[in-house]
Order: sequence, then C-alpha cells, then structure tokens
Amino acid sequence: MEARTTLLRAFEPGVVIGLLQTTEYARSVFTRIKRLYQAPDEIDAAIRVRMQRQDILYDQSRRVRFIVPEAVLRYRLAPLDVMRGQLDRLLAVTALPNVEFGVVPFETPLPSALLNGFWIYDDDHVRVPTRTRDLLLRDPEDVAFYARAFEEFCAVAAFREDARSVIVRVLHDFAAQPGD
Repeated sequence: MEARTTLLRAFEPGVVIGLLQTTEYARSVFTRIKRLYQAPDEIDAAIRVRMQRQDILYDQSRRVRFIVPEAVLRYRLAPLDVMRGQLDRLLAVTALPNVEFGVVPFETPLPSALLNGFWIYDDDHVRVPTRTRDLLLRDPEDVAFYARAFEEFCAVAAFREDARSVIVRVLHDFAAQPGD
C-alpha cells in the first residue's frame, strides 16, 4: 500500500511508528510481540522488511505526515540506550523535507481520546491496526472521519523546531536516568 501512496498520514498512540524505528527499537518491539503471540522466530526477517520500507521517507515524490503523543517517546519499550538512539533518529527525521513529524506534548489539551492508531493512504483507505489484525476501511465516510481526526491532532501537535524541543526534553530526562 505504501508503494502506491503519495500522501501517507499516520497516528500512533503507543509505539514509535514503524517507518521511523531504528533496528534496535524494532528488535525490542518485535521481541515483545513474539512473546505475547508466541509467534515463530522471524524477528530478523521482520526487521529487514521494516527497514526496507523506510525508503519511502527519502522519496521526494511522496509526502509523509506522522503524529505521536509525547508519551510514545517516553514509553520504555526498549533499554535506555536504545530509546536514546531512537530519539536521535526522530530528531534526524524531523529535518527531512517531505516528512512532517508532530508530537502532541503532555501539556496540550487533546481534541479526543487516544484510542487507537491509524494510517491513511492518500484519500483511498485507512488501515486501523488492532491487537490481532488490521482493519482496512475503504468507505469514503470512514476515510473522511480519520482524516478529520488526523487534522485535529495536527492542530495541537508540535512540528519542526517545537517537535525537536520535545524530543530533546525527553532525551534530557533519559540522560538523568541510570542505564538498564
């Protein structure tokens, strides 16, 4: 789906968006998923695919917009050194010309509850991941609903320098913590 999409919008309330993950962070996330679902040990293959998908970030013919709440930056889904590396990666991504990365700071009033993540592919369909499968919504009313929800989160998110300031604040907080 990503290969055919020229405008990708994603909101994730619980994890760093896969297209932005470092190898180490992805390994930590996949290891936790494997344990929960008792999945076969295909972590290395899953990481390779995830890293290859990140090529979309460097394709100037595409526009990608991401929103995460500040809590995602702080959730300890990996050891502190991995989390620091992941935050450094996010700092780098905020400088890409075709990527908009927004963070909803803790102190910002929310437009709605952070119920689930969703990915909007152009204005054609929406993917809503659940714990057991992804829902694919194609009804124009559903797509419009999620597009409005995304724009509401964009309206309260910090972008560019403001987003980098939030990331740096989290990095500073992590630096004050002892390592794992």
